[in-house]
Amino acid sequence: VGHALFERYRIRDDDPLSARAEIRHVATTRRGDWALRIETRTRLSATPRRFRLQAELKAYEGGVRIVSRRWDRSIRRDGL
Repeated sequence: VGHALFERYRIRDDDPLSARAEIRHVATTRRGDWALRIETRTRLSATPRRFRLQAELKAYEGGVRIVSRRWDRSIRRDGL
């Protein structure tokens, strides 16, 4: 069993809407000849009226990709 995690957060001092978050994660499981790897990537940003959430998932069994999905969502910011 193993995993790797990368997180990056950025923002400019004079611009709150420049804030960005990105998280990448890789999880692995192996037993004998069986091996599974799951990779995810998530990004979050904002505009004055909306949040934008982008995500990606890939799953591999024995080095062969068995699942691949992407999401790109825009979420209205309440109270604005």
